[in-house]
Amino acid sequence: MYVLRQFRTATLAGLTLLALTATLAQAQQRPPTYFPGVPANRTLPINPNPYVAPGVTLNQYAYNVATLSRAYSTIPPYLLGYNPYPTVVAPQYPLYNPVSPLYNPALTTAYNPYLGNPYLGTTPGMVAGPSLTTTPGYSGGAYDPSLTTNPYLGSPYANPYTDPTYGALRGVADLTNATAQYYVTIQRAKLLQEEVTRSRLETRRQILEEAERERKNMPNPEVIRQKDLEVALDRARHEPPLTELLSGKSLNDLYTHLAKQQGNGFRGPNVPLDDLDLSLVNLSPVGEAGNIGLVKNLKQGDKLAWPTVLLEKQYAEPREKLDSRLPDAVTRLRTQKPVGEGDIRDLEDGVRKMTDTLNASIGDLSPSQFITGKRFLNQVQDAITAMKSPNAINYFNGTWVAKGKNVAELVNNMKGLKFAPATPGSEGTYRSLLQAMVAYDANMTQIAAKP
Repeated sequence: MYVLRQFRTATLAGLTLLALTATLAQAQQRPPTYFPGVPANRTLPINPNPYVAPGVTLNQYAYNVATLSRAYSTIPPYLLGYNPYPTVVAPQYPLYNPVSPLYNPALTTAYNPYLGNPYLGTTPGMVAGPSLTTTPGYSGGAYDPSLTTNPYLGSPYANPYTDPTYGALRGVADLTNATAQYYVTIQRAKLLQEEVTRSRLETRRQILEEAERERKNMPNPEVIRQKDLEVALDRARHEPPLTELLSGKSLNDLYTHLAKQQGNGFRGPNVPLDDLDLSLVNLSPVGEAGNIGLVKNLKQGDKLAWPTVLLEKQYAEPREKLDSRLPDAVTRLRTQKPVGEGDIRDLEDGVRKMTDTLNASIGDLSPSQFITGKRFLNQVQDAITAMKSPNAINYFNGTWVAKGKNVAELVNNMKGLKFAPATPGSEGTYRSLLQAMVAYDANMTQIAAKP
């Protein structure tokens, strides 16, 4: 039994070896090339344009494939057996029908939205239509895989959707295309980022250039200041508005110019001020607020010249308090004594009460009445503000007062001072002083213009 088993094993091994040898020998033989009229078992040299099937050369076959490919490119996928609708929409139809309804219109599971082939006819089965007579299997109708004369039966080139390698090749192609598209997108994004960076730098450069251009074309602040002084001086020389005159602005503009000219050694003919009462001209230190002019001539028992609108009954209490305490404060300053902080607070409280009452009555007053009352209360407040200065006694000891026999002396004596706004009763004096200063400036300008 053992010997028989060994013999059987050896026999099988020998047969297997013979089979492999025959297979290798057969594989090493050159496949026959078909020529018309030549027996199939005869081996001939390789032809550069061999027959791949009876009556079809390699070049003819390539031409047929190219022609079919162009024809297939114009046919919708569903006519080639491919379901154009996702299974979610049409779950009753398979994704791919290996037997296309194009070839068998009688199928009940067809997902072709058109019955029959609109390009080859509508009659089921083999129908008349265009054909490629040079390709076996196309005999005047639609492609029929059952034709026994078709040399491509079972060939993957007959229908690419039945090729088992088609899916893998198509996947590799899609992956390659997606990878290429990815790198193209990345490079485009980098290029766009470079464009953004370049644009940002260009914008920054233009901003710097514009700033430099503006700096070059912008006048110097000192030049602007000098130009403003020239404009203000020319305005003061030629009948300035009454508001600028009474506020002291016009007088200050002229005084600044005259002080500069006299500081340079220029002097004009003397313009006397004998006809003017300079005690009505109000001065204040440069850099300090306030105007003592409204109360500087008050004496004990005197009262302010209140406008009619502020003589009403509703203003009586704070008005009487101010009339009694303002002369006392002025008397203290005349005796070289400062006004106490408590007195200053009481005076400011009286002005605040009268101002609140005036504002509450604005609907019952005419515009002129309200403006007159408001201006007078502002002047009272300016006088109280001047009293708060640590050097307020200089208003009454002859230090901060206008003095001089002519314009030249007045300008010399006003060092460190400025003209304060006019108070009731001093308007005419301000007009006359402006005319005298303009005349002095005109004479000085003519002398300065001479060589």
